[in-house]
Amino acid sequence: MSKLFLSLNIFFYVFSCYSQVPNGPGGVGSLNELSIWLDATKITANDGDFLSSWSDVSGNGNNFSQPSAPLQPFYTLNSTINGGPAVSFNSDFFQSSSIPSLETNQLSWIMVSNTSNSNTQVLLRSDYSGGTTFNSSIMWGNFSTSTEFIAHSREADGTIVKLIDAYNLGSHIWSSRWNGTTLFETYIDQNFIASDNLAAAIPSGHNATFLGAANATNQYPFTGDISEVIVYNSTLNDAQRIIVDNYLSTKYSIALSANDYFSFDATHGNELAGIGREDASNEHLDAQGEGILRITSSGLDNGEYLLWGHDNGNLSSTASGIPPGLGASGAMLERQWRFSESGAGFGTVSMTFDLSSGLSFGDPNSYVLYIDSDGDFTAGAVGPIGPSTLTGGEVSFTVTDFQLNDGDYLILANGDADIISIVDGQTWNDPTTWNCNCIPNSGNNVTIDVGHTVSVLSTANALNLTVSNTGGLNISASNLNVEGDLDFQLGSVNTLNGVLDVEGNLNNFGSITSSSSNIFIGLDWRNNGTYTYFDGDSVTFDGGVSQKIIGDTDWYILTIIGGASGHVSVASGNQNVFGILNLVSGTFSTSGLVTLKSIASGTALMDNIETCTINGDLTVERLLSMSSQGWREITSPVQGTNLIDWQNNGVIFSGFTNSTYPNFAWVNALSYAEPNALGDKNNGWVEATNAISNSTGPSNGYRIYMDATDYTLSVTGLPYTGTQTINVTQNGGAGSGDDQNGWNLIGNPYPCTIDWDLVSKSGIEDAIWTWNATAGNYGLYFSGIGTNDVTNEIAHSQAFWVKGIQANGSVTINEDDKVRTDKPFVKSFSSSNDMHVFLTGDQNSYSDELIVRRLANASDSYDLGLEFPKLFTELPDEAPSLSVLCEDSIDLSVVAIGDGSFYSELKLAALSGLTAQGNYTISFNIPESFMDFGCIELEDLHTGITTNLVTDSLYTFVSSDTTTLPRFLLKIFRDYSVYSSSASCFDFNDGSIQIEGNSLNSNTYSLYNNGALFSSLTANSDSLFFDNLPAGNYQISTNQALSCDNNIIDVNVNEPQEVIAEFSINDDTLILGSQPVQLQLTNLSLGADNYFWDFDDGDFSYETHPVNFYSNPGDYQVNLTAENSLLPLCYDDVSYTIVVVDSTSTSIENIVNDQDDLQVYKSENEIIVQSQFDMNNTNIQVYNSIGQLIFFKNIDLLNAEILRINIGSQKQIYFVVISNKEMVKTIKLL
Repeated sequence: MSKLFLSLNIFFYVFSCYSQVPNGPGGVGSLNELSIWLDATKITANDGDFLSSWSDVSGNGNNFSQPSAPLQPFYTLNSTINGGPAVSFNSDFFQSSSIPSLETNQLSWIMVSNTSNSNTQVLLRSDYSGGTTFNSSIMWGNFSTSTEFIAHSREADGTIVKLIDAYNLGSHIWSSRWNGTTLFETYIDQNFIASDNLAAAIPSGHNATFLGAANATNQYPFTGDISEVIVYNSTLNDAQRIIVDNYLSTKYSIALSANDYFSFDATHGNELAGIGREDASNEHLDAQGEGILRITSSGLDNGEYLLWGHDNGNLSSTASGIPPGLGASGAMLERQWRFSESGAGFGTVSMTFDLSSGLSFGDPNSYVLYIDSDGDFTAGAVGPIGPSTLTGGEVSFTVTDFQLNDGDYLILANGDADIISIVDGQTWNDPTTWNCNCIPNSGNNVTIDVGHTVSVLSTANALNLTVSNTGGLNISASNLNVEGDLDFQLGSVNTLNGVLDVEGNLNNFGSITSSSSNIFIGLDWRNNGTYTYFDGDSVTFDGGVSQKIIGDTDWYILTIIGGASGHVSVASGNQNVFGILNLVSGTFSTSGLVTLKSIASGTALMDNIETCTINGDLTVERLLSMSSQGWREITSPVQGTNLIDWQNNGVIFSGFTNSTYPNFAWVNALSYAEPNALGDKNNGWVEATNAISNSTGPSNGYRIYMDATDYTLSVTGLPYTGTQTINVTQNGGAGSGDDQNGWNLIGNPYPCTIDWDLVSKSGIEDAIWTWNATAGNYGLYFSGIGTNDVTNEIAHSQAFWVKGIQANGSVTINEDDKVRTDKPFVKSFSSSNDMHVFLTGDQNSYSDELIVRRLANASDSYDLGLEFPKLFTELPDEAPSLSVLCEDSIDLSVVAIGDGSFYSELKLAALSGLTAQGNYTISFNIPESFMDFGCIELEDLHTGITTNLVTDSLYTFVSSDTTTLPRFLLKIFRDYSVYSSSASCFDFNDGSIQIEGNSLNSNTYSLYNNGALFSSLTANSDSLFFDNLPAGNYQISTNQALSCDNNIIDVNVNEPQEVIAEFSINDDTLILGSQPVQLQLTNLSLGADNYFWDFDDGDFSYETHPVNFYSNPGDYQVNLTAENSLLPLCYDDVSYTIVVVDSTSTSIENIVNDQDDLQVYKSENEIIVQSQFDMNNTNIQVYNSIGQLIFFKNIDLLNAEILRINIGSQKQIYFVVISNKEMVKTIKLL
């Protein structure tokens, strides 16, 4: 143990002090001292995502960006830097904007990178407008060659200062620092490389810093991974440099060759920080880093270091594993810190933890510290260490040196973590609400005191929560998490609007009013008070253990998620579910106390039970509201029920044993036996025989005549669950064309709505027929289309009809076929582009409906799967019937006609009830898409009246009781059809128009375009073809005698979007240095999705935005061909010429042949450009001998005007490129 006096002050700083807090990497540097901090571990992206920016996390907002998609690096989660996150570069780069804080020669820069590329490449470079005589644009940074790692800066005259290490593969921490006068040095992995004392430039006018390339033209691009970049606007001392390198070494598992002062990287290496001293001029005595622990020292001896990190535990309190001395009310932060000490002694040290962001967790006067040598604080820990003081979120301690050793663990604890409210009407996350002046968390026992109401407006946490008598908890659109029990005491008034998650028991003796809330229970629900739900509210039992429900409760959604071994049982009280019983997993035991309720506002359902098992009986209700006497077709969704169950619900039965009126002559309860039909559907009805023994269930639906009153059907038993297969038959029938045999009355087996579209079927028509008591008729549903308000959703307790088309078929219904829809027995439904025909009368409110479809493969005979037979009303005396008699003498409620047919005639029967003669109206709902032009007429064969349904969709007639055959003819016809084909490409004249009809022969058809005759043809068959048409709008005229006044007149010939090839380049003149020069291309094409690039150097590309590297000088014609892949004939191409100039060539000046008119030359420290003619909108570029752009300007240079370009006094070769739309000229100057 070191002999020292150790004073530890643990406290928490507010943001007003943030810029002064040493929260940089490893605790080195504050907001004012850090200029750039790029950290790949803090990037939010998916593995492989290309990045348009890399955000600066220093707090200064000096972000790096790359808006050009082809030049964007990508994010990798498993990089070459020991498998950690990084940004991967491959001939792409980022750059910053101007950063004024970098206008200094007091600089330090550190990088973590990995490369295996041996080309000359730039990792980091900073560009200034001033600071040296020349070359300010490449002031300082890092680059590498095939043999060297080089950090560089500048002398005052611009001479480069290079610190060189041998080229090393692998991951490295590269640290450089510069004070602008006597010191410029670099280290790699704490290994000293080199130093220099001549780098005296004073950078000014910062333009940009580049990462992964030398400049904005992407010269010397870097290939490799970079995980972290740190730039200080100060010169780090030796102690600070060592601490930052330790921080990065721990973070990225990179070994240091010296000065590795932290030994617990694997377990406690998170948010590493440290203090230390090399000598009087090289010390760092105050550090916090990214964590909440700050340590300061009044003085250290030479060679002394203290570094610390943590185990990444939660910053929430816990009562588990606490030191015994804390007592029953104690708690500690879940996070543990561990220390590495180096040296003989520290003198005086202070420690600070930042609790200002809501991390307080107890009595402000009861914070203590514990230190332990093995991390098990339940035994052998040193402490409690105190006393402490808490001021504005800062808690402080003093600790002597003998209490802390190298390798020790430390926790922050509180001896009194129980919190109680002291103010009424405030919010949970307001510290002044509580006696601790803190925000309670998951380690605190919390009490809302008598008479206090506390509102939760944002996420809140507690260990155990008690709401006292006359107190109140108000959750408002937020979350409250209780790790233990929640007790609502007698007299408490509580409102829940949000999420309440209780891991233990919820004990309610008060009142709970729930509104848009979701409650999660980990143990038991004890309701001895009142719980009032709002529609949609949910309570979920998700503890995964044995849980109980105790006390009468009304639920809207009751969910059981027990997992593999969880068991939720009802111990006492009636459990009424008004919305959804949602059984997901585990076991649910009802004890016969659970009821799915049905009231006027809705009926409860038992959703897909997934992997859950239900034990015990379930009572299932179904409210039937009967406004008039009539038939209903129903079933039972639980096992073991009989007709007597419905009779006990008030349904009056008659005519059979044990019925309400057994001696009454008429039997009002019927099931259906398909084998009995034998050619006459009505033979299949089977009268009930005994109310006690006649079973009810999904395999035999019942038709029951009911009185005009409301019934709540209530059946009790084990619900049907799992896969249910119902067998259906067609006995003695003739297959699909038989409308008398094959009818089966079955039922929905589940206490839940099912979706017919999801149900598996075999040997039946894919349709259902359901009785609509309001219409007095059967409705039909098939393939998304319905009549008489029947849909794909079948209500629970609903019986329905299916029609077998084979001797044996089946309907198989699975749990997955359930839908969470409270489906009434009748619900409105609209669909499709079909014609709907309705029949209503003035004698009663009954009605009927049929559908007419236009389908390409329809015939005049009965088409199985396209057409469906009519199931006639069971109220023939009162209800009307509407059907079409097909050529096979089958009455249909869904009929199909050929889509390409020019004339169709349907025999329409519109029959009134036998005792309900009177005035009836046929109405037609004809969508525009049902028939593109043409005529639809209704002929009344009784009166001879023909009605044009295109202009009048209603027809009213007086019924006749002598009518037995179809009274009406529905005629659908057109004189001709028109089809157009688009032009194959933009501005192509290869569109066409085709006209077809039964009576085209010998008639003339003319085609007009914008009022002018375009073409005229006389038909010699029933088809006419106009081709070679440009896109446009055409009008059709003919001399044919037309029977329909609604034929097609206007027709469009369309064309696809024009394909336009276009692209831009980064420069039309490229200077070739020692490495290949890169051409960057941005595709600006329109109307295309396939691209082919020819770079004129033997290379090609199919990318959208490619890049190409040129290795040889010359003129190159870059060509882009763009095409639409869906239209191979539609393409366009474009070419541009670029010039690649070799910086080592001695003949570049020969490119300029008109030197007398355009003079370019050097004069001392200037380049002079003088023209004897006007040069408008001209780009002037100057490159040095290594291809770097050192000057650029766009000017209008008039006759005899002179442009002077200052280049400094250094002796080197320059290349001047002058370009405008008329010329590109390159001049070499020595």
